[in-house]
Amino acid sequence: MPGLARRSAELARDVGPKAWRFEDEMLEIAASLAQHDLPVGFHQAAAEVYRRLASLKGSPEPSLDEALHLLLDQSHPDISS
Repeated sequence: MPGLARRSAELARDVGPKAWRFEDEMLEIAASLAQHDLPVGFHQAAAEVYRRLASLKGSPEPSLDEALHLLLDQSHPDISS
């Protein structure tokens, strides 16, 4: 995909510092969907991604490497447990 590296770096920089705000929102959406017997996996996974990035809160311009390190950190418990 042309420009993927650049776009990924921009997302890490722009979304990383405010990712902490979105975990609860994704879990609320998943709960609402579950009440209507709709699939919840996407929003639960999104919540996990945002949870892993939460420590970037307040970072002025986190790098893609910083974001990837947090996303790939296997010490995080699985959100479904």
